[in-house]
Parts: sequence; C-alpha cells; structure tokens
Amino acid sequence: MLWTSLILVYFYTLVTAYDTDFGFARSKAEQLEHDRLTLMNETTTLLRGLLKNYDKTLRPGLGNKPIQVNVTVLVDSLGPISETENSFRVDFNFRQFWVDKRLSFKRPKHLSGGALTLSHDFIKKIWVPDSYFPDSLNEFKHSTMVPNMLLRLTYTGEILLSCRVTVIAKCTIDLTYFPMDEQQCRLIIETYGYTTNDLILQWKSEGAVKVTNNINLAQFELRKHKIDQYELNFTTGNFTDLEITFYLKRILVYHIIQSYVPSTLLVVLSWVGFWVDRKSTPARASLSITSVLTLMMLMGGVNSRLPKASKVKALDYYFILSFVFVFAALIEFSVITYIFLLKKVGIKKRGRSGIGYYAMAVLVVFDRLIVRINPAKVDSYSKRIFPSSYITVIFIYCGRYAYISSSYE
Repeated sequence: MLWTSLILVYFYTLVTAYDTDFGFARSKAEQLEHDRLTLMNETTTLLRGLLKNYDKTLRPGLGNKPIQVNVTVLVDSLGPISETENSFRVDFNFRQFWVDKRLSFKRPKHLSGGALTLSHDFIKKIWVPDSYFPDSLNEFKHSTMVPNMLLRLTYTGEILLSCRVTVIAKCTIDLTYFPMDEQQCRLIIETYGYTTNDLILQWKSEGAVKVTNNINLAQFELRKHKIDQYELNFTTGNFTDLEITFYLKRILVYHIIQSYVPSTLLVVLSWVGFWVDRKSTPARASLSITSVLTLMMLMGGVNSRLPKASKVKALDYYFILSFVFVFAALIEFSVITYIFLLKKVGIKKRGRSGIGYYAMAVLVVFDRLIVRINPAKVDSYSKRIFPSSYITVIFIYCGRYAYISSSYE
C-alpha cells in the first residue's frame, strides 16, 4: 500500500511539472507574437512620421555645403564587345551611399544593427541622386519577379541604394593593329541636373570597383581596370564625372586559326606548282588561279565581319603580303609557260599581226633575250627564293607587331 501511494505521488508530480512547462511555453509563444506585432506597428509609425513633412523634391542639406554621394560598383559580367557598333555591354551592381538627416530617428531598442531594410516602393517617396550614364546607348534595371533594388536606412540618416543595372555603352574601337590590338572601354557616371554646388559624386574608396573572377569574353581578355574622377565644365555648370576604364586585349588564337594559318597554307600551296612538270600547264594554271581566288575570298570573309574602316589593319597587311606571293607564283608560272612556248614554236613562227614595225622589233628583241632563260632554273630558283623571302617577311611582320603589343604593357 505504501509503495502504491509513492508511485501515485511520483506520477502526479511529473504531470504537474509537464503542465507547468507547457503553459510556460505557450506564454512565451504569445509573447513573441506580441513583440512582433509591436515591432511592425512601431516601425510603420516611425516611417510615417519620417515622411510626414518630408519633401522629396529638395536635396538633403539644401542651402548648406553640397551633399556627397559615394559610389561603388560590382561588375558581374562584361561583353560582348561589338566592333561593328562600337559598343560594349556591362552588367553590374550600382551602389550609392549618402546621408539624409531628415530621415534620422532615435534608435529603437528592438532595431538590430541600427538599420532598416525597406521595400523598393519606399524609394519613390524619398530623394535620390539623379545619377545617369551619359555614354549609354541602352540601359535597363533588372526586375525579375520584383525590381532588383535594395534600400537600407540607418537611424543616423545614412542611406544605401543598390540596384542591378545593364548598360550598353559607347566604346570607340581602333582596329589599326587588329587582331593584335588592345581596346579601352569606359563606363562614365555623372549627375544630370545637380551641379557641384549641390551634389558631388565620388568613389567610396580606392577599391570601389570590383570585378568578379568568372568574366570570360569570347575574343578579349580583361587585363585590368582603372577608376578616375573628374570635374567637367559645361554651360549649365560644373558636374562631377566618375569613370571606369576597362583594358581589353584581344585573344589572338581565334584569328591565328581562322585567318593566319589558312592564308599561309594558301601561299605554300601556290609553291607546289614549282614541283609540277612544266608541260602540265592545266594543272599549274588551276593551282595558281585557285590559290589567288581562295585567298581573295578569305580576305573578303574576314573583312565582312568588321566595320568598313578606312584604316588598313594589321591583318590586311598580312593578307596583302600573302596575296603578293601568291600572285608572284602565278606570274612565275606565266613566264615559264611563255618561255616554253617560245622554245617550242620559235620566235620567227610566232604571229604578231596588227602591230607596227617598231613594236614588232622590240618584241623580237625581248623574245630573243627571254628565250635564253632556262625554265628549269627558274623553277629551281623559285623553290628557294619564294619560301625564304616569305619566312623573312613573316619574321619582320611578327617582330614589328610584337613590339607594338608589348608597348601596351
């Protein structure tokens, strides 16, 4: 009986303790819900109070020194670079920092970190800088699902406005040294209406512009970027100008495969005729003419993808040199054929009707001189002179443009 009483008392104590703990937990959940509702009501009241007498058409600190707006940029992607349109595309996170004392407030106890992260709709209710990109051809802010914008307000009135932007901006492409060229594309940030008397744009720090490591361009390599800050003078006043300069070096591998190697092989192919029998006129003729026409088509195909520039490009010089050697091989074949024909037919038996006496005399003298040339020796000399001359020209070409390319460093 005693043992039974003790067991009953023990179980009663456990049940009582469980009910007490359960009741305490339920009271804690209610308290958290009450605190959450209180926080929302106090924050709503706080924001309404801040905007009650707020005029978003007036800049902060009107009548005092100009407001300073600090800027940072995080570049997410770069490219493509368009030679035909003289433009480039850049995607980046554009962040602006400034202080608006009209939006400062007493820090509530429940505000963790001392900052409020607000909806993008709140941006329409406050003053924001009139920053823009003067060299842009097209631009837009991303709005997948909702506008990709961040607004953060601290109790001291410090504001962070961040948005994701894509800008297609002007970039003057100089193709003089194409495809061993380096381009400089600039992204410029200015204020449209506020002069330096009212607003000053400035980089937040020396490392205000950062570029992600996963940028991979099809034809260019991003070597470095540099930031600058200027003050521009217009008839409407002085304005601050922020610049990001991207230094882009063209990747040569593509053009070696698509342009340099095919043109070189065509030149080498035109030399095959030197080893073909002189009597095989159709074979040598088709080989020389095909090389000339193919090289012309290659030149046209490459230039069709580039703007119609008046400057001669580095690649054009290489095509011209290759064309000269291919055409010279065709001339060599013509001379050999002419000499072979003279030796076969004879000078006196060649008809020259329709020309004057003196012209005929000159041609006879020319034929007697040229008939002394041995066609076999011409082919033999050509086998050595053409390759050695072409290799020498290639070395001079590569050395010159390698020196120019190293001057970019």
